Amino acid sequence: MRGRLFRIRNYKRFTVIVSAAGFVLFFALLALLFATPYLKWAIVGSNSERYERDWQIFIPSDFVEAAHYAAEDGEGGSFTVYVASDGEFSSLMGGKSGDWASVSYHSGYSPFEKDKLIKTFVESVAEDLEVDSDSLPQFDRSFYWKLLSRDEGRLAILYFPDTRRAYFAEKFR
Repeated sequence: MRGRLFRIRNYKRFTVIVSAAGFVLFFALLALLFATPYLKWAIVGSNSERYERDWQIFIPSDFVEAAHYAAEDGEGGSFTVYVASDGEFSSLMGGKSGDWASVSYHSGYSPFEKDKLIKTFVESVAEDLEVDSDSLPQFDRSFYWKLLSRDEGRLAILYFPDTRRAYFAEKFR
């Protein structure tokens, strides 16, 4: 009789432990499900690290991210605004290789078609991602710009020296 009573008590204890473990596992999986979109950015790294890795550019450490917009699926593109504390942008525009040949200067009004194309490209990316109007560049000011292209997509980098803001507009193909 004593052996049978011992088995029943252990069985009840075992059932309680398994039930508690099941609840803990259920809530852990539920938390993981809701945290998945946020974990993606933690695994990939910061936006600066991603731009540096994917486009072989160097973003100075004094450039602080002010705003970031991205497609929910991560496939459409991204739009990032940085603010610089000291305004040093030579390494940003020259890239890791120091390639200044592809950097253009826009002085407010420009009759050149390439200046209009960069504006159209940036506005298209911003519209697709529903970027707030206060995060958009002011194209009537002077700025430096560079357009990088690869099979995967295009990245426009705009730097406005008077506001010390850099804009990254990326579109995937």
